[in-house]
Amino acid sequence: MKRIGALLLAILFFLTACGDKAKDQTKQEKNEDKQAETQKNEMIDQQFAGQTLKIVSLTKDMEYAAKAFEAAYGCKVELTVKDKKEWQNEPAAFAAANPADIYTIEAADMESWLKANLLLSLNEVSAENYAPYTIAYATDQTSALKALTWSVTPVNLYYRRSVAKTVLGDDSPEMVAAAVANIQAVLDFSTKLQAAGYKIFANREDMKAFYQISDKTEKAVLSAEEQFFLTAVRQMETDYRLAGLQTWSANWFKGMYGKAANAVTGKNIEIFGYVLPSWGKSYVLEKAGDNAENTNTEQNPTWGDWAMTVCPTATFSDGIWLGIHQDSKQAEMAKAFLIYVTQNQAFLEKWLEKTKELPAFLPVLENFAQENEDSFLGGQKANQLYLQTVKEIPAKSAQLLREEAEYYLVLEEFLKGNVATFEEVQAKLVAPPPVENQP
Repeated sequence: MKRIGALLLAILFFLTACGDKAKDQTKQEKNEDKQAETQKNEMIDQQFAGQTLKIVSLTKDMEYAAKAFEAAYGCKVELTVKDKKEWQNEPAAFAAANPADIYTIEAADMESWLKANLLLSLNEVSAENYAPYTIAYATDQTSALKALTWSVTPVNLYYRRSVAKTVLGDDSPEMVAAAVANIQAVLDFSTKLQAAGYKIFANREDMKAFYQISDKTEKAVLSAEEQFFLTAVRQMETDYRLAGLQTWSANWFKGMYGKAANAVTGKNIEIFGYVLPSWGKSYVLEKAGDNAENTNTEQNPTWGDWAMTVCPTATFSDGIWLGIHQDSKQAEMAKAFLIYVTQNQAFLEKWLEKTKELPAFLPVLENFAQENEDSFLGGQKANQLYLQTVKEIPAKSAQLLREEAEYYLVLEEFLKGNVATFEEVQAKLVAPPPVENQP
C-alpha cells in the first residue's frame, strides 16, 4: 500500500509539473503573440523617426490619433486644439496665425477652405474605397481632392419599436421604411399615429429628410412635388401631428423617453421617432438627458425599445476632414498621417470602439457591418443600414450643397409663415442678391 501511495503521489507530481509547464508555455506563447501583434499594429515605419508633425485641431479626438501615429512611426506629433470661436476667421488669416502642417476642417467651413486655395492636392491618394460623398465634398472646382475624413455621418430615422408595433402591427425596419417612403405616406402614417395618441416627430426639422431637391437649373420654379411637400408640412403643424418641441430643449430630450410635456396643457407627449445623424444616436439619443443632465454616465431608460431605418432621401450631417497646408515642410509625413488615420484597419477598428464614429473607409465599414448587434436598437445589426445609407448619399460638392441649403432656407420662409403663397416664395428665389456698398 505504501508503494502504491508513493507511486500515485509521484504520478500526481509529474502531472502537476507537466500541467504547470504547459500553462507556462501557453502563457509565453500568448505573450509572444500579443507582443508581435502590438509591434505589428504600432510600428509601421521609422522613416519619420525624430521628426515633428504639427496639427491644429478643433477636436480633442485628434489626441488619440496623434498618439497612435507616434507609436506607428516613431515620431512626434505636436497637437494644438483651438476653441471653435477661434476658427471663425477667414482660413488664410487663421492659418497665418496658427501655422501647422495639418488642419481639421468642419463640413460647414469646407467651401471657404477650398476657395482659399491653401490645401495641398491629394489626387495621388487612391480615393476609390472611401464613401463617395466624402470625396466629392472635399474636391475643389479644379477636380483636386484637398481633404480626407476618417468618419461618415449618415442620417437615419430612429423610432420606438413599441409604437410601431401598436400602430403598424410590425416594428421591422422594412415596414417602417414603407410607412415613410414618401411625403404622402408620411401624411397617412402621421394620421394613424395621432389617432393612437402619438406625434410622428418632435418638430418640422425632422421633415427635411423627406424633402427631395432636384439638380435643376431653373431654381425659381417650384415643382409640384415641392409645393406638395411644403403644404403637407404646414398641414401637419396645423393639425398638431408634430410635437413642436424645439431642438436641443429639455423637452426635446425628454421626448426620447416619453416624458415630454405639452407646454399649454401639461399633458404627456409621446413621440414616434427622431431623424438624426449617426453621431446623434451615440451622443444624444442613447443618453437622452436634458442640457443640465446629459452626462457620459446617463442612459436612455427606453434602451432596447428603439430601431433604425432608412429615410427616403440619403443625406449626411456635419463631419470633420483633414487637410494639409500647401506650404507644409512635412508634406510626406502629413500624407502618411492622413492615410493612417483614414485607412489603417487596426487603428480605425480601435477608434470605432472608442468613439462610435463610423469609418469613411468602406472596407472597414463593410467588415464591421457583418457583426455587432446593437443592444440599444433591440439587437439590430444597424451597421448594415448605415452602410446602405452611406453608399446612397449623393456625391456633391461643398458649393452645390451650400446652394441647396440656401434654396431650402427660402422655402422655409413659407413653413415659418413669413410668406403666404408660392408666388411669394418664387419671387424671393428670383430676387437679385443685395448690392454691396462700393468704397
